[in-house]
Amino acid sequence: MEEKLESVEDAESASMDSLIDDSGDDETSTSGHDDDLHLETPLIEEEIEELIAELLQVESKAAEAQESLEDESLTKVEADVREELSQSLHGDELEKAIADEMETFKEEWEVVLDELETESGHLLV
Repeated sequence: MEEKLESVEDAESASMDSLIDDSGDDETSTSGHDDDLHLETPLIEEEIEELIAELLQVESKAAEAQESLEDESLTKVEADVREELSQSLHGDELEKAIADEMETFKEEWEVVLDELETESGHLLV
């Protein structure tokens, strides 16, 4: 965890260093890009702690999503789906419905996992 915090602080420091103009040139840029450039103020300890807490929460949800996609979890879900659908379906209809439900289940969890990984990546930047 300290390693992640240090890498976040290093990234912040590097990004702040890249925004500082050491050229000593006081001329106004004519490119128009400087108008959109806003220096960020350094994060206070409370903000850093909030970001870390948010990152840990996202990582926890991502771990849960990953666990849902593991074979053991999928087998349990499939058994539950089979039990529920077998009350109204039989034979090939049952097997097709189970396959469809499992495919939908996996796709939904993969989307959740992708979103959480993206969110986690944004928190680290």
